[in-house]
Amino acid sequence: MQGFELNFFLGGLSPIGFQGYYARSLPPAGTGRAVLIKAGPGCGKSHLMRTLTRRLTAAGHTVHTIRCSADPASLDGVICPALCLTVLDATAPHTLEPSFPQAHETVLSLYDALQETELRGHCAELQALHSRYKAFTDRAARYLAAAGSLLQDRARTAQCCTDLAKVRAFALSLSRRYLPVKKEKAPQESVRALSAVTADGVVFYKDTVRALCRKAVILDDAYGPASGALLAQLRKEILAKGYGVITCWCAMQPREKIDHLLVPELGLAFVTSGPFHVFEPMGDRVIHCTRFMNKNGLGARKARLKFDLRAAKELVREAGLLLDEARGIHRQAEAFYTSAMDFSKADAALERLCTSLGV
Repeated sequence: MQGFELNFFLGGLSPIGFQGYYARSLPPAGTGRAVLIKAGPGCGKSHLMRTLTRRLTAAGHTVHTIRCSADPASLDGVICPALCLTVLDATAPHTLEPSFPQAHETVLSLYDALQETELRGHCAELQALHSRYKAFTDRAARYLAAAGSLLQDRARTAQCCTDLAKVRAFALSLSRRYLPVKKEKAPQESVRALSAVTADGVVFYKDTVRALCRKAVILDDAYGPASGALLAQLRKEILAKGYGVITCWCAMQPREKIDHLLVPELGLAFVTSGPFHVFEPMGDRVIHCTRFMNKNGLGARKARLKFDLRAAKELVREAGLLLDEARGIHRQAEAFYTSAMDFSKADAALERLCTSLGV
């Protein structure tokens, strides 16, 4: 039976800089297999992972394809839960080093496939491209930091009008309805992201939810505090009742707010639909989070809330345009490395990896 792909991110540029969950996605030492790929830009890392994905899905496995937030057309990783396998691009800005080389993590290095003498002749050009690339990404980061400040102001303003005790009580009622207690408990948490600010703008992999979960409970929340508190409580309930959960954090509040919870064992998702990631209902239950809020209080603060969102959206849009400029510069750097790359060595490394996995 043919397997299928599920698209996720493992982080991206945010108001607090690049925030990633790459290290947290590795299987625990002594279990599974971790492969860390080291190579230059344009040296076939994404191609290698695409080929591996095709072989794994052809063998009937479900694969989490980890998209690059800088360029969603490229892959940063491949995770196969059934094989407890994680293959990641371990280069900047999500650099990883093995803790237990060969005992747990395997480093797949393609650096020896590069022709050093050819690249040395272009060192000055590569340095100039890197400086230009960094200038654009740094500016994008500043725009996102400004957007984050506005969204934080919006969330704090809305929180003043939110009955958080009522939110948490409602989360417990959802737990009783949707999460039966398990006799055999094996709670496991995977951390992912379903949305990111990218060179293509804000990308939201809503199809992943539909592919993985037959039932969705949608939290319609334009502000954030209610859905954030509800999902934080539900996460505790899911783990306490012994289920595995995929916790998807907010791209704009990556350390503070959960956006979505996926419970594959139950085919169930709790999904936030908000200004930056709309999730259209298809016969799903929709919970309007204004039910937990003082509407008169919101009305009194309407102008401030509206301004914060409008300005934040414009800053996020501009950040995406800057990341697109950076992507174009990165592709120029890739061209130098691609011309100096012996791809037969990359192909051979891929075959050795696939043989060891039996695919």
